Amino acid sequence: MFLFGPRTTDFTNAFLSSKFVSEGTGNDDEGDDDEGDDYEECEDEKGKFFLKKKKGKIKAKSCDWLNKKSKKKIKKYCSIDYEKAPEGYDVANTLCWETCKTCDER
Repeated sequence: MFLFGPRTTDFTNAFLSSKFVSEGTGNDDEGDDDEGDDYEECEDEKGKFFLKKKKGKIKAKSCDWLNKKSKKKIKKYCSIDYEKAPEGYDVANTLCWETCKTCDER
């Protein structure tokens, strides 16, 4: 097989023009933008969620902290109702979308 020559150039040009450029994977940027897509990635957000109130103090934790807990604890903390959280605090299921598997509830 030759690396250079008219056959390689013709094949490369034909391949690039028919496959990559028409599918938007070439350098023409057609079809590569995400504008107008309704799809959002399911990711945990930054910040802290309300965990509990102990001795008058509010305990809040991050999604990274929650993600390291057992399935039983994750289920428990993800099921805390929003109405139990003090004003200005999120609960796990509205902040830790991926960990709580609540992406469809957005």
